[in-house]
Amino acid sequence: MFVGPEKIEKMEKPDLVQTRQQILYTIDELDAERKQIDERLMEKMEADTEFIDEFEVKRITRTTLDVTLDRAKELGAIVMKEAIDTPLLNKMRKDGNVGIPTKTYSFIQVKEMEE
Repeated sequence: MFVGPEKIEKMEKPDLVQTRQQILYTIDELDAERKQIDERLMEKMEADTEFIDEFEVKRITRTTLDVTLDRAKELGAIVMKEAIDTPLLNKMRKDGNVGIPTKTYSFIQVKEMEE
């Protein structure tokens, strides 16, 4: 679904919201289909790298650790790191400490209303 910038400029708010939601739904559908295609390609590939038409297709294999925090503690594999105490900074700022720099940004959130 491609709307185009000219059409978007002419849309009213209800149409903008509806179109936005339709696009998100389409993206989800396309992503699910892409994943299915990837799985099928992996089944059909005979080597880790194949050249298909004008594309180089690679099967990438990565290993990730699947360790619980308790198991990492048993192995002595825990790192303590310094972290910013965001709740404390927010409280200090709320209490009038204006020396704490902030950034402000805006974004759109759309939720379907429950009936």
